[in-house]
Amino acid sequence: MIDGFPRAIDQAEYFEQNVMEAYQILFYDVPQDLMIQRCMKRAETSGRKDDNAETIKVRVQTYFDQSMPVVNYYKKFGKVRHIDATGSIADVYAQTKKAILPQCMFLLGPKASGKA
Repeated sequence: MIDGFPRAIDQAEYFEQNVMEAYQILFYDVPQDLMIQRCMKRAETSGRKDDNAETIKVRVQTYFDQSMPVVNYYKKFGKVRHIDATGSIADVYAQTKKAILPQCMFLLGPKASGKA
């Protein structure tokens, strides 16, 4: 599991050619307005100087411009596991668990990484 990678088509192609073939891709589908809203909420406590409305909007747009082509690339091969991430944490976790089991035994990540 590689969180947030690949973020662009060239990274996906490099990974596939030089590292290994990706088994599956988890795609957490969130509308742009909700993504911005959640990032703004995180900005209240993140302590990051660049967590402001202008920067967050640019980051989210960059995600849609660069990462969505990666999702579409892997969809062609039937490797994308779509997860509706508009629901509660428990709902998203249940969908994630269903998408990866029995291939994955556990998820591990630092506190607040979204893997709780």
